[in-house]
Parts: sequence; structure tokens; C-alpha cells
Amino acid sequence: MHALELADRLGLSPDQRARTEAALASMKDETAAIGRKVIAGEAELDALFAGRTVAHESLDAVVVRIATAQGRLRAAHLRYHLQMAGILTPDQATTYAQLRGYGSGAPASPVRQ
Repeated sequence: MHALELADRLGLSPDQRARTEAALASMKDETAAIGRKVIAGEAELDALFAGRTVAHESLDAVVVRIATAQGRLRAAHLRYHLQMAGILTPDQATTYAQLRGYGSGAPASPVRQ
């Protein structure tokens, strides 16, 4: 999304824009379902506490499900950052890092995104 917001300043070619738009659409499709699992898990956790039915075992099971979904969400997000590294040229990646405020101008680390 950020690369598209900065497309003109990065000098994205029509092909790069199309590939970036496709990656964004794919990421949204993939992460929406995972995000719904996080939300459902949080709702389940809230219900356990609200109903005073939470026990160590149920608490641990729900928290592990939520954490697993959150991990899958993070991994999916980072996979698309890796994909973007293959779309941008090295100069564009450096410009992107500078425009996003990532310090020295080195290519952006996806963990900072």
C-alpha cells in the first residue's frame, strides 16, 4: 500500500504498479480471513471472562489460537514485503526507505513496516 501511495515519487513503471496492486489485493484476501480468526478468538476470550467460565486450560487454549493466528497474520504481511523487494529496483527500495523515514537510506527492513 505504501509503495502505491509513493508510486509517483518512486517512479513505478506501469508494470510495477500492476504487480504492486496485485500483491496488495492478494495480501488483503489472504489476511482478511486470518484477521477474522484473531477477532473471533478475542471475542471467545472476552466471553470466557464475562461468563466467568475461564479456566487455566481454556484460557491457554484460546490464547494459543489467537497467538497462532496473529503469527500467521504477521508472516503473511512479511511475505508480501519480500515480494515487494522483487518488484522494486534497488534504487527504488532505497528511496522508499528514505521516504518512509527508515534512517540511513538502506533498504527498508520488513520488520519495521
